[in-house]
Amino acid sequence: MGEILTVIVGIAVIIVFVWAMKKTRKVQPHFDEMQLQLRAKGYAAAYVTTLIGMGSFMLLYETGKIDFIDPAVCFMAVLMASVAVFAVYCIRHEAFFSIGEKGNYYMLLCAAVVVLNGISAATSIAGGELLKDGRITFSGGAANVLTGLTFLAVFIALLVKKLGRGSEADE
Repeated sequence: MGEILTVIVGIAVIIVFVWAMKKTRKVQPHFDEMQLQLRAKGYAAAYVTTLIGMGSFMLLYETGKIDFIDPAVCFMAVLMASVAVFAVYCIRHEAFFSIGEKGNYYMLLCAAVVVLNGISAATSIAGGELLKDGRITFSGGAANVLTGLTFLAVFIALLVKKLGRGSEADE
């Protein structure tokens, strides 16, 4: 229970930090028409990911092919996959941040979420909570692993985009 409280407090501190950084901006964020179209395509891709993932997991679960995983873990995996699809698609197509927004605060947020979830997952796994009765459990660290991996993917996409911009500016 203590690790859950630590994660909640950590996330609350990060949220307040990000909120404060956004509050100090002088320019209100806005997206142009092209960005809005790209974001809509990102939402559509995420929705299709959700439909295919949920359908696949339901089929596999009902046929007994993945009886070693709790259904909640499967649903969380689909949810996190759809979040990652949307975020990475929008980042790749310059539609994740509004015009003029650099997004450095978001990279810090992603890094913090990865670290906090990594610590919590490692603690749960080391304590032997991941597997209960031969099944991967949601509360045993799987949720932390899935969340951490999702935010790691978003962080890497942001980093690659940021590094790509730097090399374009050099040319």
